[in-house]
Amino acid sequence: MIGKEFRMDDDAANQLLEKCRAENPQVTAGELVIMGTWKLRQVGAKVQNPVGLLLASLPKMVKSAMYEQARRKAAAAAATVATFSPDPDVERFLQEEEERRRQTQDE
Repeated sequence: MIGKEFRMDDDAANQLLEKCRAENPQVTAGELVIMGTWKLRQVGAKVQNPVGLLLASLPKMVKSAMYEQARRKAAAAAATVATFSPDPDVERFLQEEEERRRQTQDE
């Protein structure tokens, strides 16, 4: 789930989950997707290495008040749908990031 949402390979997704669970064993992949979306939205398109940013920031976030907010959002989402669907903000960010990469390559 994490790798698909943030277009990272399995090793990076597993590393992220392990680092976050070392800080908070209760954190779920869905909660990480929510917090990761918030973080990526916060920095916008200016981030050069979104995977590195998530690996560095999410383990800290799972110990903060942000985790409680993400937990409530994930619980609300689970209560209304059987599966956790991709966050449209994540999809939009990833599409913008892909377009930015294409423009950079064309230059």
